[in-house]
Amino acid sequence: MSLIKTQDAIKTFLLSKKTQKKLAVFLYLAKQTNLDLSSVARKFDLSTKNLSIYLREIQEDLATLPENTLEIQIHHGKISLHTTSNDFLSHYFLLFNYYCVHSTDFILFQAIIKKENNSVWKVSQETNFSSSYIYKRLNNINKLFGLYGISVHFSPSASKVITGSEFQVLYAFLDVYWTIFLNTLALPRYTSTYFEDILTQHIKPEILERLEHASLLKLNLLLHIAKYRFPYTCEDDLQKEFEEHPYLRLFSDSKQTIFCSQSNFSEDQQRVVDIIAPIAIDNFDSAKRAKDLLAALNEISCPEYFYVDSLLTNFCEVFQIPKMREFDRHYFLLILFKNIIYNQLFISQQPNTAILDFLVNKNSTYQKDLQKEIYAFYQNFSAHSSYQLRFKDQENPIWTCELLLRIYKHYSPRKKIKIGVAYSRDFYIASFIMMKIKQAFSEDIIFERTDFSGCDIVITDYPLFDLPKEIDRIYILEEELTREDWELIFSKISIAIFDLQY
Repeated sequence: MSLIKTQDAIKTFLLSKKTQKKLAVFLYLAKQTNLDLSSVARKFDLSTKNLSIYLREIQEDLATLPENTLEIQIHHGKISLHTTSNDFLSHYFLLFNYYCVHSTDFILFQAIIKKENNSVWKVSQETNFSSSYIYKRLNNINKLFGLYGISVHFSPSASKVITGSEFQVLYAFLDVYWTIFLNTLALPRYTSTYFEDILTQHIKPEILERLEHASLLKLNLLLHIAKYRFPYTCEDDLQKEFEEHPYLRLFSDSKQTIFCSQSNFSEDQQRVVDIIAPIAIDNFDSAKRAKDLLAALNEISCPEYFYVDSLLTNFCEVFQIPKMREFDRHYFLLILFKNIIYNQLFISQQPNTAILDFLVNKNSTYQKDLQKEIYAFYQNFSAHSSYQLRFKDQENPIWTCELLLRIYKHYSPRKKIKIGVAYSRDFYIASFIMMKIKQAFSEDIIFERTDFSGCDIVITDYPLFDLPKEIDRIYILEEELTREDWELIFSKISIAIFDLQY
């Protein structure tokens, strides 16, 4: 996994320390209820006076946003949030976006990456920042750029110079902009002003039909970035990338390109977007599109394809994974292949989201041992593979091991939780409880009515003193099952199922 995620990087390098803390305080409050002012102050190493000032400033910041419906109240030392939409966390995205677009470093970031601002003087003219101040802040901005393997500096003659490939630059812009505008791009004040919908002018209808709303917005953003900024680097360097990795051209053939015939994007613009879009946007590939691409890769004897095909075959043999359906094998081959593309176009420390299986239960002995086994397998496979691939700097094996772990978990037998039900007051209540649980968790439950010692959870209306301490107990204390009882039952069962599956 990358050492830092995109949102954390943006906070660290584009926002002030105070703003970072205000966001952290708000996120904490949005996930909790009815907290003490003093306890929150201690958690964030603030005095109650300064915390109160922060909360007042956050309320004032939110008040400037037309979508805001949230009010922060402090009453008798208790902090509470109130909103008509009953959605506290959506205000976090609004607040994050607001702080980013008004931060000095983001304003400078935007001015620097504009193609027409090709000198420090033009950046200074647009931002009203002095040249000396721009040079001072540039170091911070380059720390953000550095995560993507690119950098910006000004030559002795004050001309702007950017290092990095076209793929790295456009992907960095997409990743940073999407993270900042995530969940706010749907707001009319953004789409109408900055991100006019140009999808139907350029993209095939069958591609658009596959994508959900957020993916459409992200693709639209990518088109705007490519249209406005391409080429950001030297086109000769771009051609060298295609020569180094010939398979990249397959993404722009008639079966794979996402562009419709009437698009006025140049051939090279289309090529770059055709490659970035499928590795940056979800649900791009239909079963047919995936099958066609894999067949084309096989036809041109693509080493990267042969590498992942051999990897998947060996992995299934070593870890005793049953024969896959053709659809599943194509799916896993495609994501493994895209991972190779990612490693070949971008540096190994590129910000990247970890797969769920690497995050949950990451401290369990079983999880650690399994990850070590998979990592050792992959290290051995890559060292002895007849296909020695070239990467941007070096391979990040964790990315591939994450995917292999996901494949292993996908084919592992599903474990069922064992629930004991002991209800003594009425004869039919236990049966009713089991029936309701089966409706919600039909395939994941084994019920036990007599021997509770091997259960994961026991639901009972009387004390059970002789059970092992690791067994979770749900006591029904009242004469009737309340909504709160059902919420507790369903919540604990869900957590138990989640823990067993991951």
